[in-house]
Amino acid sequence: MRSPPTATMDRIAADPGLGTAVNLRHHFHRVLGVTPAAHRAAFRSTTARRAS
Repeated sequence: MRSPPTATMDRIAADPGLGTAVNLRHHFHRVLGVTPAAHRAAFRSTTARRAS
């Protein structure tokens, strides 16, 4: 599932039924082992390498 770049964390959390941004961050870290911010940073760096 991909959310628009302007979507808030609360909106992203509410769509699949996680409720709040705090709950989304908790489960994201529990499942993936990284925070959403760290995941975005890693994705940005790999995307930048592919584009160059």
